[in-house]
Amino acid sequence: MNRTLKTFATWGLAAGAFVLAKGVVMGVLAASTPSVTERVDAILAQNPVASSYQAMRRHFPIEAVQLRGLMLDVYRNGTPNDAALVVLSREAGAIHGRLAANLRAAQDAEIVAIMDDWLTSIAPFESDIAACSAIAAGGLTAIPAGDPRLDPAHLAEAAERLYATMDRYRFAVDRRQAADADFDAFAAVFAADGGTDADLAAVERSDPQDPQLCGAYHQFLTSLRHAESAGADRLRMEIVVSLFGG
Repeated sequence: MNRTLKTFATWGLAAGAFVLAKGVVMGVLAASTPSVTERVDAILAQNPVASSYQAMRRHFPIEAVQLRGLMLDVYRNGTPNDAALVVLSREAGAIHGRLAANLRAAQDAEIVAIMDDWLTSIAPFESDIAACSAIAAGGLTAIPAGDPRLDPAHLAEAAERLYATMDRYRFAVDRRQAADADFDAFAAVFAADGGTDADLAAVERSDPQDPQLCGAYHQFLTSLRHAESAGADRLRMEIVVSLFGG
């Protein structure tokens, strides 16, 4: 289980939340307004992307301008192909990854609050296995804009907390990293909570067609959120950085 946990923390949650690096790509595919500017602005006005983008503009206006510029560049040559979308995702992810790195200096209570926001955001989808698995594999942007289970007020509050926390630690020097012992200690907690290697493997694969993915994803995040094992705070930080790192 320990090896699986380590791999999972590094790669398994890269699909992440309502992060723009993912929402941008999903939105590009749905855009239908005629001009380049209108297409991009239409994407950025749709939740869950809208909440994230507005919070990003408040706290990181330069990066928000850069992100919008990347999107405009993709559309100037017409409807983007798959290769252009891959480049956009990578470059937008790099921007957001730099911001998420600030969370390494955040206090555990702040990290827990961000985790709670995410668990609240996905809670309405837990009984819908298909939607829940899609979120685990691709974030909230896997859900069509306008889905009534998306709570705009909550998304706005959660995005504000996320970006405000990133902003608070933008100049921090002391940034934490999880150690092997932290993973080892949490492995026992996860197993005691009913988690298995098969659960972790399901999240690592992130196959939205896997009926085990939804429950495994929720089990891991819930178990980690409440864990009191040695180094659980550092492991929570690693997972949150991965979730929101683009």
